[in-house]
Amino acid sequence: SKEELWQEDFGQDKEHDPTSEEYDAEESARRKEEQMAESFSDFGRLDESYGYHDITFDVQVDGRCRGSIHLVLLPADPVSRLFHEATDAHSQELQEVGSTLCDDRGRPKVKSIKDADTDRTTDRGGFLHVVSVRVAQACRPCDDTDVPSRALRSAITHPTLQGAWTLATSIADANVYFTKADKKLRERLRPRWNRDGAALTVEEEAAEKEKSKRWEECMRLDSRTFLRVGYQQIPEVLGPGVHANWFFALPRFLNEDMLSDADAFEVGLLKYPELPPEPEGANKKLLDLLMRACYSRRDELDTKHRGTILLAKKVNQTRTVIASTRREVEEQEERLNIQSSQIDELLQQHRERMASPDDATRELIKGLEEVKEIAEAAIGEIDEKRTKINEAEAELNEELSKGKKAMAEDDDRIRERDENFVQNVKSLIEDDEASIRKAFVLHCAARFRLNDLFDALLDLVPANERKAAINEVDFCGCTPLFTAAQSVPDNIGQANEQYDFVEKVLKLGADKNYIDIKGLTALGMYRTTLQYMEEFTSRAMLNSIPGRGEDDNDWEPIHERMEELLMPARGETEADRNAKKSPEPDYNWDEGEEGNEEESEDEEDGED
Repeated sequence: SKEELWQEDFGQDKEHDPTSEEYDAEESARRKEEQMAESFSDFGRLDESYGYHDITFDVQVDGRCRGSIHLVLLPADPVSRLFHEATDAHSQELQEVGSTLCDDRGRPKVKSIKDADTDRTTDRGGFLHVVSVRVAQACRPCDDTDVPSRALRSAITHPTLQGAWTLATSIADANVYFTKADKKLRERLRPRWNRDGAALTVEEEAAEKEKSKRWEECMRLDSRTFLRVGYQQIPEVLGPGVHANWFFALPRFLNEDMLSDADAFEVGLLKYPELPPEPEGANKKLLDLLMRACYSRRDELDTKHRGTILLAKKVNQTRTVIASTRREVEEQEERLNIQSSQIDELLQQHRERMASPDDATRELIKGLEEVKEIAEAAIGEIDEKRTKINEAEAELNEELSKGKKAMAEDDDRIRERDENFVQNVKSLIEDDEASIRKAFVLHCAARFRLNDLFDALLDLVPANERKAAINEVDFCGCTPLFTAAQSVPDNIGQANEQYDFVEKVLKLGADKNYIDIKGLTALGMYRTTLQYMEEFTSRAMLNSIPGRGEDDNDWEPIHERMEELLMPARGETEADRNAKKSPEPDYNWDEGEEGNEEESEDEEDGED
């Protein structure tokens, strides 16, 4: 209740403690009323900035509190675009769930949820996420899922939440079923980041395997918990590196009876297909070597690119100034020459009349001669200006020459380092039996769009294996073409670089018809990456990516060209189409209702 929450958060403060000298009954009551209105709602703790509710239910077993369930509710708000901001403000887990499953208004964007939501009730909003479920070990003997399942079903169908949500989500959590022995085992093992490169002892290796096995068992148990309640698994988030199952529920899912533990076991869980193992030993050493080289090379190329742009900009600006100054000087010189010629003509005319000069004529001739001297001095200054312009142009050309020379030296240094790198790779292959294909280093070079390194590595693959290597699926389920499509350019120059790299890989035999477990081709992967970056920058309120600060109109032809290049021969898949950014729907719930009211009023006026 609000009273209990307030007592927990503020009840012990001195201003509310009757035994405190600072206590004032009337002031305390007023402050209590304010605090309860600002910080709590009928659901639980209320966030003042984004309006989400942190809800905690106690789990009662035989009249005793034996655990708790923590939920977070984001109320319906189909008009504003603050959904991602609210999830980001709450927690990293909710931010990941919200950005993966929903758009910035909280509407689902993944196919499995959209297909289940046939009447689009989720568009009206109300998002409920299970943050944690904790139940005492004594209430789940023999890994029984009954108490956690019934408690969770009771929580999300509680009368206070009826009509408050249209989409519920959750992530399976092995900790729900961890025993005290499991926790002791986890505490006994040194964290991977705290081993200082030391190898595992035999005992630690056995404990690691035991912990991993137990973790998977507990993860399956918690997954069955959600299946029993009525949740459905979300297949779109399956993938390498995803160690937990994600689930969703619509209110109508909960109209059915709970499944038994056996029925939930029969439903089963979707699994990501078996992929090649991550590189180990010499192959891991080779991949690490290449990763360092790729990061270093990419940073150098980007720095060089920025330097080239800045130098070209400076040269263009300086040349523009020089050309403008030269033009002004030439125009000024032309005017002065014309003026000097006119003065010479006037002097000649007046001197011809000097047979009987008067004082006025002499004064006029003297004035003209003075003006001519000024003009000649100005013409002399123009010569000095022209000399300075020529000197500035010479300095610019010298600076440009030095810049080109420095870039050439950088290229030579990079080329030499690449040769040394290739020798190191050859040594790993020959001495340690490392494999270009099993280390997946072509994928790494493709991710960074490094043509030279990619070619050098491909040359180390036997000729009869190169096409297979070009289409090798790595431990993430990607081919080199996929990783190249995932590479997000920061500017138009890098976008052209990405296009050239993809075009080259396709000419080498890359298969753009390959479909991953999510139904995406390289085209869909390209679209998905752009979508993710646009959503990320929108939440972070940055300029558009790709092309920070550049005109979006400049990017349209680039995107169209990439899409045309990546279009599979058999056409885009359904997942590819879903990955393409769709225009905002014209219909808005609130605007629609207002519009209907206005239409009915117009009809009544017409009848009158």
